[in-house]
Amino acid sequence: MVDRTASEVLWRMLINAWRQLGFDQIDDEVFTSFVAARIVQPTSKLDSVPVLVSWDGSAPEHPYNYLRRCVQRDYRGRVATASWRHAAATGPLALVMLT
Repeated sequence: MVDRTASEVLWRMLINAWRQLGFDQIDDEVFTSFVAARIVQPTSKLDSVPVLVSWDGSAPEHPYNYLRRCVQRDYRGRVATASWRHAAATGPLALVMLT
């Protein structure tokens, strides 16, 4: 009898890291799924839809509407802020800017 699948274990690991980094302040399961799919199989945002389907059989009905929502709700800025908070809480920082 199979208790767990490899994808379930991977999903739990990714969600744990997601929470530890403070990204769970973005309460959007679809966004979380898209990010996890792009970690598992690096690809474009739209090409991650088939990854989600192969993973758990689900995907947003209208990916373009979903992507628009990410921009409108400033998910990029919110993830950057959470990343900075996490990094600042763990010790000294150095900022490197490339031009």
